[in-house]
Amino acid sequence: MSKLQVETISHTNNTTAMTVDSSGRILQPTKPSFCARHNGTTFNTNGATIAWNLTNGTYGSFDIGNNYNTSTYKYIVPITGVYWFQMESITNVNANEITLQIRGGSDGTSTIQQSHITKDHSNWQTQQISVLQSCTAGDQIHCYQVGSVNWYGSTWGWFGGCLIG
Repeated sequence: MSKLQVETISHTNNTTAMTVDSSGRILQPTKPSFCARHNGTTFNTNGATIAWNLTNGTYGSFDIGNNYNTSTYKYIVPITGVYWFQMESITNVNANEITLQIRGGSDGTSTIQQSHITKDHSNWQTQQISVLQSCTAGDQIHCYQVGSVNWYGSTWGWFGGCLIG
């Protein structure tokens, strides 16, 4: 058996890819991940990609690798692997008979996970969808909604994901 005893693994261009601390914990500072938020409070979506339009640090948003497009609201997979994606927000009283989807594939049109929303009361309610998905570099991942509903943005809702391996 061999032993590799190093604290930092880096690319030949000196980009740190991995750091191992004295306790054996591994930090991967360039591992693709993102958390997109919406730049306001309530916003409506009707049969379209949900507008998570911030990754600039506002409301805790981020985009390691700059792979999330804040104009198309799609995450472009940078490297083939297994990814985890999740969207969560609260919906208002008119959210009923809605289908929430995470879509992907090379053109972003394939449904890879979906959830049906039916409310039985008139209060705000949390909606959540997540998926663990094998993706190919270039796949376009986004949240899509069939039907009309008001979502709540700022710190009440988000769409995010990360490379697992």
